[in-house]
Amino acid sequence: MDGFENDWQYVSENRSATYTNLDPGVYTFMVKATNSDGIWNNDFSSIALQILPPWWKTWWAHLLYLSGIASVLGLIYVYQKRRWMLESKLAWQKREAHRLRELDIYKSNLYSNITHEFRTPLTVISGTMDLIEENPKKWLATGTNTVRKYSAQLLGMINQILDLQKIESAKMKLHRQQIEVVSFSRYIVEPFEFTARNKNLAVEFTSASPKIWLDLDLEKYATILSNIMSNAIKFTDKGHVVVAITTASDQVLIEVSDSGPGISADDLPLIFDRFYQIDASTVRAKEGTGIGLAICKKLVDLMGGKIEVHSTEEVGSTFRIILPHTHKTEMVDWQQLSIMTPIQNAPQPQQLPVPTVAGSADDMKYQLLIIEDNKDVRSYLGAIVSPYYKVIKASNGEEGINLCIKYIPDLVITDIMMPGMDGFQVIERLQQHELTTHIPIIALTAKNTNEARLKSLKRGADAFILKPFESSQLLAYIQMLIDKRIKLQKAFQGRTDESVESEETFSDPILQKVHDLILKHLSDEQIGISTICKKLHISRSQLHNKITALTGLSTSIYLRKIRLNEARKLMKNPDLQIAEIAYQCGFKDPSYFTRVFKKEYGESPTAMQSRLRSNHN
Repeated sequence: MDGFENDWQYVSENRSATYTNLDPGVYTFMVKATNSDGIWNNDFSSIALQILPPWWKTWWAHLLYLSGIASVLGLIYVYQKRRWMLESKLAWQKREAHRLRELDIYKSNLYSNITHEFRTPLTVISGTMDLIEENPKKWLATGTNTVRKYSAQLLGMINQILDLQKIESAKMKLHRQQIEVVSFSRYIVEPFEFTARNKNLAVEFTSASPKIWLDLDLEKYATILSNIMSNAIKFTDKGHVVVAITTASDQVLIEVSDSGPGISADDLPLIFDRFYQIDASTVRAKEGTGIGLAICKKLVDLMGGKIEVHSTEEVGSTFRIILPHTHKTEMVDWQQLSIMTPIQNAPQPQQLPVPTVAGSADDMKYQLLIIEDNKDVRSYLGAIVSPYYKVIKASNGEEGINLCIKYIPDLVITDIMMPGMDGFQVIERLQQHELTTHIPIIALTAKNTNEARLKSLKRGADAFILKPFESSQLLAYIQMLIDKRIKLQKAFQGRTDESVESEETFSDPILQKVHDLILKHLSDEQIGISTICKKLHISRSQLHNKITALTGLSTSIYLRKIRLNEARKLMKNPDLQIAEIAYQCGFKDPSYFTRVFKKEYGESPTAMQSRLRSNHN
């Protein structure tokens, strides 16, 4: 069988051949025979055979198999692709949700901070108008200056926002004129020297040439330079601010350098973004809306120039304005121009003074602490309360806490958004300190959110007032909280031990420590104010203010009240005489003991002892 065997098969007398398990294919069956003498014939007969494969091995079956496999692989691919797309979509949605959350937080902080910038001058304006209305003779001159100053500040902020909108909508047009930029720049810089001197900063102005003429838009250039100067002085606490003007080929370079804290590498690419603020928290050290530098960038671009910034943290920053040095327009004297608008962000020296109060401040019984970083708002608050209360002022949270611990005022008024330590931290620190935990606190803020209100109250604030506010509203809150404290003092003074055997004291750590010290050394007449102050590491005034605020009693009377209270308890002991009780409670003179006891309880020690013993029996 050709295709199956390689040699002939001899079958002797068997005239048949059997083949099994032939693979599908084409075969040739060949047969030859011998004669009667056994001689093989060289010729042979053959027949072609074709073994067909079973149906599952046919070509169409294999095609079907391939089609099935391809279909399965296709379905797997489609399923996996949809899975990948779904996973990608979910990942994108998560990133988008995270971005939107961050954007919401950013917007919330942004709007809160911008609101704060508007509410602060509105508070001063509203309060100043109240003062003018109450006493025109006294407040008209200084009050109108203050209103004018803060009205201009509000108008400047609104104009900046409108200008930014005009620039972005391509509605702002250039009015180029050929101006002598050195003298005009010096004119812009001069008003800032007043603020710089108040901060002990040196302002230097240099120019490579005495006069440099170029085409520019006068008002837009004034906006750019005044914004940059304002930031330089605002963020520089010590050192200098340098303005330098130079020329290079066909460009004019105006550089403003400062020795401030510098800008971090992460913030540097973002400072020209609209509404971006390096510090948008409630403890940000400087005020601002975050649009000044964005406007500068847009205006410089509009004039065909560019603005750059180079900064090193803890060294300082340099802003460089690069303008094209062209002379295509007519030369004009900027000092003769009638369209001279006030320089934006230029500081003004006026501030709201604190009024003089008739009479001595020592005659006022209650003392208030005002913690506010804005000088004018701080002065306005002082003007409201100083006719009625003694006033202490602090310009930041840390200073406020130190003054509060030192003087133990009767009430604290604190702003929320302050540099370094915000009002929330101030409230929390005061509530945690044992000397100040009892002091009522009023929180002032421009952040009109439930979150800010709840956060203030949870930290321990007793009242929450939104800026701007009426002076009568603030005075009403102060009076309410002081009246509440007076009621607690009267409640303490009116308590007796007629129905209780246990010691009654306020849940205040200082009072508890004083009480424990007196009881521990009850019979020692030398244990007094000096010893207690030394043991508690506080001053006499701190102890006096603390005890008076809580009890309405002087320190000596409060200590005596503790001893008399213990004496009253000992009177139930039938084995003790009045003199013995007096000695055990730290009174070296029984006669003095009898006098102060009768003054405290309305009956003599002997009468009370008899009554208590009879009641006990």
